Amino acid sequence: MKNIITILTIFIVAITNGIAQTNTNLLENTHEKVATAFRQDFQLNEHTELGKIDSELANLYRKKPQNLILYWRAYTNYYTSVYYLVKGDKDKAEKFINKAVEWLDDMKNKNSEDYALLCLTQCSRKKR
Repeated sequence: MKNIITILTIFIVAITNGIAQTNTNLLENTHEKVATAFRQDFQLNEHTELGKIDSELANLYRKKPQNLILYWRAYTNYYTSVYYLVKGDKDKAEKFINKAVEWLDDMKNKNSEDYALLCLTQCSRKKR
């Protein structure tokens, strides 16, 4: 009986650490991940890699609504907007930049990075 409890405890800890590791890995080097995905989308000529990052961030945000996750979603949407703008799809570009602005504008307790990205996204929206 003691062995079963030990094994179950180890199993639960391993699963918990795996989930935490996945969440942590997603938020590590996010800037580089988005830049790489942006280049890959142009190479593939389709919006897939940025979309994957945004989906992962959306799932994480649903579990753990934090400003940092929302910031990276907005940052990803900014680059998705640039992608569509370069591809000539102004409607999709506008949709993504507007969502980024909305998320950042509604964010509570913004820090300087949040305000900087908000400024960038608002200025980008006005230039279109």
